[in-house]
Amino acid sequence: MRRFVDTSVMLGAFFEDNPYHEACLALLGSLSHTHDAFGAHSLAEVYSTLTRMPPAKRVHPDQAGIFLQHLLLRMQTVALTAEEYAREIKIAVENRVVGGQVYDALLLACARKHAADRIYTLNLKHFLKLAPDLADRITTP
Repeated sequence: MRRFVDTSVMLGAFFEDNPYHEACLALLGSLSHTHDAFGAHSLAEVYSTLTRMPPAKRVHPDQAGIFLQHLLLRMQTVALTAEEYAREIKIAVENRVVGGQVYDALLLACARKHAADRIYTLNLKHFLKLAPDLADRITTP
């Protein structure tokens, strides 16, 4: 089975106070670099989120880097080409996708490129809205 993991799942695994922490952590622990992947853009999203949290939860850049290295060991990264980005943005414009949901649309494009059998996210509502054709593959951990 080929699995794809959204940024929200990675962050859910990192933060112990996340309601899905245990499930996200278990999922990350079960991943195989041979079959499982995440979008390359998630590297920047995870790093940005970890290092910009309010002071009580903010992570030092070194810690964020260690976490990212762990993710890179557990999964492949899937990157879009410039042409694929342009196509996905065109589709987003046509579908009136606004704001940060464009990042979800790009991650879904990465999941398609990976030919994922399962797409894990904590943003279930957004993912289902953006990709109803993948509804049978999109789930929470």
